[in-house]
Amino acid sequence: MLDFSTGLNGAFPVASSAKGLSTGRVTFDWDNHFAHDFDHLTPFLDVGVANSVPDTRFLRRPYTSLGTLAHFEGGSELDLGDKFSVSASGYYILPWGAQQIFVRGKKSSSGSTKGGVSLTRDDGVNLGLDYNLSRSVDLSAGYSYSAYSVLNTVSFGVELNVASWLRKRRGE
Repeated sequence: MLDFSTGLNGAFPVASSAKGLSTGRVTFDWDNHFAHDFDHLTPFLDVGVANSVPDTRFLRRPYTSLGTLAHFEGGSELDLGDKFSVSASGYYILPWGAQQIFVRGKKSSSGSTKGGVSLTRDDGVNLGLDYNLSRSVDLSAGYSYSAYSVLNTVSFGVELNVASWLRKRRGE
């Protein structure tokens, strides 16, 4: 009746926080995905808790962060036949407590900026287009708009399903 998946992701600080490549601390993100398929339309809701603002499929933020927060995303995906699908969603990031950001690739003397919840709070929209090139290759394009950061992002991706290649080789 309802598709559900949960995921726990973590990151260890192996890169420089002074260059914005890490927070200098272990970070985590626990995400829960709910969806229901109505023929070609699949509405979904993601709810998560983290101690760092998560990047998404269509948006890689220009910073890493450290601070507790909840994140929400709701939207829908529409299948347009066997090969194409489009998606649209809105997201909201709700931080609480002290927040800290580390600008990626920019070396600073302090290494970070500290502040309150307004430092990492965000909301915006995501739009996506997927094309299934083959059983093992998907192409995607996306647009994301961040209202708080006033950030427009266009992204392109190639997804490779290595497991399907391995299954295919075993069948030969």
